[in-house]
Amino acid sequence: MPLKTIVILTAVILLVLSGFPTLGEVNQDVLNDVIHSFWAPDFCGMNLADCPADSAEEMRNQIKEMLEQGKTKQEIINYYTNLYGTKILAEPPKTGVFAAVWIMPAIAIVAGGVLVYTVVRKRRKEEKVEEKKELPVDDDLSMEVEKELKKYL
Repeated sequence: MPLKTIVILTAVILLVLSGFPTLGEVNQDVLNDVIHSFWAPDFCGMNLADCPADSAEEMRNQIKEMLEQGKTKQEIINYYTNLYGTKILAEPPKTGVFAAVWIMPAIAIVAGGVLVYTVVRKRRKEEKVEEKKELPVDDDLSMEVEKELKKYL
């Protein structure tokens, strides 16, 4: 095999292999995604990524170690959910009873829209009924108004 071919093949192999993470290396995007999935373990009201507490730092390190061991995001979420319950999750699960948390805002918006529509529609009907009602006109008064108008016009 000519030297030029060997050099090209070696370069291609090195380029292909350089795109793969080495064993034990954690993708920062995946790590950040997993860390943002949790509240801080001391429940200070901060996201795990932002909490400066020692317990939060320890949990971030544990998550990094789990990812280095090859665990998936869902496996890590399951582990911490079993340990702390669903209150550790930054956003509630979209299944079971928690589905209501995701559905209720949409239902409230639709119900509010229907309520506003019916109130506006009812008020418009009342205004139309009031417009149709004509007040009784006194003929003598009407004649007097017409005479006054003719004086000035």
